[in-house]
Amino acid sequence: MKIHNTWFAQATYIGIIGAFVFATTRFTLPKLNIFENFMISIQITTQFIHFQVYASTFIFIHLILSIQRLQSLFYTFLDRLKELRDIYQSSLILISQLNQNKPKKVHLKMNQTSFIFLQQFQFKQLSSNLMFTWTIFSRKIINTIT
Repeated sequence: MKIHNTWFAQATYIGIIGAFVFATTRFTLPKLNIFENFMISIQITTQFIHFQVYASTFIFIHLILSIQRLQSLFYTFLDRLKELRDIYQSSLILISQLNQNKPKKVHLKMNQTSFIFLQQFQFKQLSSNLMFTWTIFSRKIINTIT
């Protein structure tokens, strides 16, 4: 992204131009009476305050909009995490059902190491499924951010 397209760079350019204008402008008041000089100085001050309020309002609105965008991204991230949790719970339920539906002869023939190997294999399958869904989810988040 080019830095010249950002609002901060544009505001910096406007500030530099304003500084040049301020440096080259003579702010000598005409030889009027004290009341008119006072009113002119009040008018200059109010215009400067108006410009400051306008610039700070623009920056504040930009900040609020970016915070709202981040908040919506955070809520979509939480929704995706809830979906992953549901997938994980349903896969755990499925694994427990598969373990319950096995014939008892298989359980009797298994020794402790083969049973542990079977559990590790099922866990590896579950973790690979979760990693696959996580990569898809992270790609979607990266695509929505950019």
